[in-house]
Amino acid sequence: MTDQFISWNGISRYLAMVVILTFSLSGYGQDTLRTKTGWDMNLSGYINSNYILEFTENVDGSIHSIQNGLLPAALTFSASKVVSGWTVTPTFGIFYGLSSNQALAFSQVDARQVFFTASKPTSGTFTVGRNFGLFGFDAIIADFSLLGVGAGFLPQSPGLTTLGGIAYGYYYCDRLNQINYTTPDFGGFTATVGLYQGLDALLTDVSNDPSRPGIHGKLAYASDGFTASTSFINQASLTATGREVNATGFDVFAKVTAVEHLELVGYFSSGSGLEDVLLGTAILSDGGNEYSTNTFYVQGSYAFGANTLAVYYGQSSNTDLNDNNTRLSFHYRRAAFGAALFNVGFHLLGGSSDDVDKAGKTQLNAGFFLPF
Repeated sequence: MTDQFISWNGISRYLAMVVILTFSLSGYGQDTLRTKTGWDMNLSGYINSNYILEFTENVDGSIHSIQNGLLPAALTFSASKVVSGWTVTPTFGIFYGLSSNQALAFSQVDARQVFFTASKPTSGTFTVGRNFGLFGFDAIIADFSLLGVGAGFLPQSPGLTTLGGIAYGYYYCDRLNQINYTTPDFGGFTATVGLYQGLDALLTDVSNDPSRPGIHGKLAYASDGFTASTSFINQASLTATGREVNATGFDVFAKVTAVEHLELVGYFSSGSGLEDVLLGTAILSDGGNEYSTNTFYVQGSYAFGANTLAVYYGQSSNTDLNDNNTRLSFHYRRAAFGAALFNVGFHLLGGSSDDVDKAGKTQLNAGFFLPF
């Protein structure tokens, strides 16, 4: 594989191969093993590690860490078989956190994807199992820091991943146990609707309402050089006193190749009861009402040869608290070792709030990403 191949187009192919994980990998030069029962077996994954340097406003000194980026390391196994006209594809995606501050500690392991799809050109596609949610998925997939770092997360005690643009332009789509149906392609348009297991709040006493499942959906369009989508999510929740509240959101996404090698991305979302980081149960104000939140980001990238430059600006805001997080990022990426990617990022993170004086942060990262 040459350096020239790993241009922006090559990166896009790798994203499709190791993140979306829904189509055959044999087209990327990988061997496919066929079992006696007719299953085509594939194995893929990626490894990454990054040096991160962080400075915090009005705080002496700096923080240094070596950790995963927005994506942890991963090993993904998939299979495919045509049965009665249906292409059935199970996928197991196991993700690994490489960092630990403790001697002799084990790495973190997360089974993020355990699902299967059943598809037929004239009937559409069913998706069953644990996979990434619909709401906010296109936003994180298009974020240039997906293969890098973006906003860091607890660099003094590195965990599984960094934040990228989560809470700095979009929500995390999360890993949901879901059952979805996607229509066949009609002139570039597809529609998806599904049910998912509702989530309990992470930090509050608001819980999922078990009287009905979570609901999400998506309308997408794709043509040469242009993709667009809009999605929604809704989940009923219960407060500690048993009062029903709702977490609801919708988003709009677009990506266009304006001229050869120049790609532009725009994203906006609005929610009621959604916290600025995670999906799940409704987040309430002191008065018991659902918070209103908005997120957006814009991004441009330009590829030349084996190099790509990108700039990102995003914001997540809680309109009830006048609470804003902002991220301005500059990225450089090029081929390395003939098969890997070398990433450099410079990030300015800011925030403002009526209640909290948020310190600004400056972060610099450099590291490698190897897909296989």
